[in-house]
Amino acid sequence: MNIELIEKSLKPGVEMTRQDICNIAKSVDDTFRETLLRNLLGELMSNERISRVGRGHYVSYVKKSEGQNIKKVYSGTYSERAENLVNDVAERFPLLPFQVWELRWLNEFLNHLVAENIIFLDVEKEGCEFVYEELRDKYDGELLLKPTVEQVYRYGKDGTIVIGRLITETPKGDKKGSVPLEKIMVELEANKILRSLISVGEVPQIINDMYDKYLVDDAKLLRYARRRNKQDVMIDVLGNKIRNNKEV
Repeated sequence: MNIELIEKSLKPGVEMTRQDICNIAKSVDDTFRETLLRNLLGELMSNERISRVGRGHYVSYVKKSEGQNIKKVYSGTYSERAENLVNDVAERFPLLPFQVWELRWLNEFLNHLVAENIIFLDVEKEGCEFVYEELRDKYDGELLLKPTVEQVYRYGKDGTIVIGRLITETPKGDKKGSVPLEKIMVELEANKILRSLISVGEVPQIINDMYDKYLVDDAKLLRYARRRNKQDVMIDVLGNKIRNNKEV
């Protein structure tokens, strides 16, 4: 199949179904067959020409060499401390599911910027205490295990690592330990510690700004929101932007 020709036929910013992409491929490449669709979708995503925004739905966007991306996939940039933490956990616990994300990532969207950074380390439930014990010597006095909001206020400081439970059905990032935007959007409504560290009045606008600026997988977002009992809240906050379909 002629990937380059198919890529050039995609219109930036247009949402398409799997069948739409299949039809485009057939119209420009006589050799294309439906059995190749799965491989085609994989190639287009790896080439950063499309991104999944829902079950069976994709949005196309232009390459950097052709112009500015209409929307990009969000990727939080780790501080040196957080990156070292990711490497530590991955090396010591290679089979343990975990995610690391930072409070400072929200400064991109906040009107009132956070001055002190908190690093969240979410670990599979059974591993929280074990990870805490293993890391405590290296991060002495800078590690809090499943703290309350009050404990974060009392003992937290810039660079404090908060170990919490990795919720089942948490959306996965594209790298070991990474966190997709859909999770952060839901945590803004569901995570008590996170909400205690920012102005909650800004949360609806933050979520909308995230949705407008970056590619968001509606199905992934609502699935996790449902797991966190925040599905109706997310639909209310995003209004007509999101598919108002609880079965997404």
